[in-house]
Amino acid sequence: MNTADRSIALIDTALRRRFEFEEMVPEPELLKVVDGIDLPAVLRTINERLEYLSDRDHLIGHAWLMSAGTKAEVDRIMQRKIIPLIAEYFYDDWHKVRAVLGDTNHFVDRDLLRPLPGLDEADTDKRYRWTVREKFADDAYARLVSGLSSTPAADADG
Repeated sequence: MNTADRSIALIDTALRRRFEFEEMVPEPELLKVVDGIDLPAVLRTINERLEYLSDRDHLIGHAWLMSAGTKAEVDRIMQRKIIPLIAEYFYDDWHKVRAVLGDTNHFVDRDLLRPLPGLDEADTDKRYRWTVREKFADDAYARLVSGLSSTPAADADG
């Protein structure tokens, strides 16, 4: 049960009165290194950042990555499951999504949008189009774990 979803709060309360629940926390140590990607470290790092920015109810479970046997499979899980879930957690605040992913451009691209005609650039905040990359660099996961962000030139658009 996800108690963060208030639309089911009454059902959640009713179930908790009638049943016993055991918390299942993420267990990164159950994961392995896949094609040089230290999955336990990746999951631990993502979850530490999620807990810092949100709370412990919004952690990523180890089961998401248990079936990954190649870098391509890890990438697909990140692209189609984990990154969209993190975006949902932060209501599409992609600055926070990017922070969870190590504040690099290795997972998520951002393109500066031009202001609409008639709007003065000085009067509007910078706005971006965010997209999940089709391909992740070979060192993307190592950078996520290390916290080494991209070079300034890679993020020149703001």
